Amino acid sequence: MSTPRIYIFNPENDLALAFGRAGFTPPATAWQMHLSGEALPLWYASPGDRFHSFGINAGWLDDMRSRFGMDVDVASESEMSSGRFAAAPWGWSAYAVRLFADAGFPVSGLPDTEAVECMRQLSSRRLTMGFNTMLRDAHGIEAPVPVLVDSADMLRHLCESGTGYVKQPWSCSGRGVASTAGMRTDEVVRRFSGVIRRQGYVMWEAALDRIADFAMLFHCAGGKAVFHGYSMFSTDGGGHYGGNVLATQDEIYSDIAASCPEVSLQNIREAVADVLGRLVAPEYTGPVGVDMLSYRNQDGSVRVAPCIEVNLRCTMGFVAQGFSSRFLDSGSRGVLHVAPAAGVSSLEPPVVSSEGRLMAGSLVLSPPYSYAFCASVRMLEKY
Repeated sequence: MSTPRIYIFNPENDLALAFGRAGFTPPATAWQMHLSGEALPLWYASPGDRFHSFGINAGWLDDMRSRFGMDVDVASESEMSSGRFAAAPWGWSAYAVRLFADAGFPVSGLPDTEAVECMRQLSSRRLTMGFNTMLRDAHGIEAPVPVLVDSADMLRHLCESGTGYVKQPWSCSGRGVASTAGMRTDEVVRRFSGVIRRQGYVMWEAALDRIADFAMLFHCAGGKAVFHGYSMFSTDGGGHYGGNVLATQDEIYSDIAASCPEVSLQNIREAVADVLGRLVAPEYTGPVGVDMLSYRNQDGSVRVAPCIEVNLRCTMGFVAQGFSSRFLDSGSRGVLHVAPAAGVSSLEPPVVSSEGRLMAGSLVLSPPYSYAFCASVRMLEKY
């Protein structure tokens, strides 16, 4: 039997990684997102697991647990300090360690300073350079390799050479990412010169003719990476997160394969698992999402960029997969998205089967605070 977990939803963790120290204080909007999503582990945790909350609507929680037959609850003080649970944050950082310690979790069950700093460096976007290079050299998989930019002059030169994306070393959901399309070179250089001074570098990726965004999900443990599933999501032109597809794994795989019929997803999956096992798993235990995209090359052929980002943390793809497998009605299809809490009242009410599965409408997955995490069932176009 596996050790039960206590989850903390800390989506502000990438900002904490950029800060680099335990004393990080989240911006107000990031903290509002944290409070809004505290109950998300309900939908992907295992029976007997717990989650941390600073105060949740008990009536809402009792209703969800009863309606969907959940054996997941808020962690009590005694459970938090008992030593019976494993710590499971959304992502690790010195700040995440502090959150657990402040909540009474035993320090002996938390990663030490050296381990946290190692995970911080692995979580940087510079990992994609070595990752894509190894995919190419060790497995013969064509993989666009991003460029590390450590000076304003180098950034200016790349901007003048073509359209691309500039990315801060640590950020998530498209934050800290800018497309240079429609931006003046001076504007790009001015915007990111400060990041280069403070964090040492930014990453540059050449723009691709995008067809579809997707990810492969893994769990790292014991020095190995084990495949967990596929996820498919949407982004806007600037790379900002739009939502995750809710569907069966077979349906999501079929959609991904349809977007890149000339590519072997099996070969990519095996190669990515191998590279994770070499570069990440020896130093990290936990969920990993590797973002990818299918695109049309200049010669008209369809290809896959097998590593756009490596997310050493939980992702909305894991939430979507957990929800789809346990709470989505057979034959239904939908989207997991984040919306302002003020818009919840305009959503179609959920229709839930007697087996506790969402058949139609929208289900709010946590008590709305400033934001609402919603599972909406509606027809989605396939790729």
